[in-house]
Amino acid sequence: SRHTSILHCERGTVLLQALNRLSIMELPTVASLLSCAPTLQSQIGLVLIHAVVWWCFINWASKSMVAPYIRTQPWRRQWLQLNKAFFKNSLFTSFDSDAETFAFACLFQAILAQHLLGGLLCVPATFGFPEPYQGLFAAMACHGALCEAGWELQDIVTRAHQRLFQGE
Repeated sequence: SRHTSILHCERGTVLLQALNRLSIMELPTVASLLSCAPTLQSQIGLVLIHAVVWWCFINWASKSMVAPYIRTQPWRRQWLQLNKAFFKNSLFTSFDSDAETFAFACLFQAILAQHLLGGLLCVPATFGFPEPYQGLFAAMACHGALCEAGWELQDIVTRAHQRLFQGE
């Protein structure tokens, strides 16, 4: 637990160091971040922000929201078996224990929530609303795309850390 907290802090430090290196560029304003301005500074800043936010949310939600809820359900064993079969047959992944399968299944639910939100942010832009909503919906779609890019960035960093430092 303490070791995990230290690793989490190290990952956050690595991301902050990356942000520091970007300080050579002019930092984007809050307005440019909210409107998803088409500038390199805004786009890089938003990808990094989304990476940190989603990494924190997914790890927190899987342990603090999903796992406690599933543990109280009478169908939890069936849910675990269905997830185990899904991971094996669809993702070609198997786990050594039910505890590992349960933890990953809970993490997977939080990941699905992230993908759902990223997709929902894009939906209004598909309907072609007139001004003044067009700019808002375009910014929402951009945030939806950057939400996914941020997820991918944090996933790459997480997997690289697991491979390099945890032997997984």
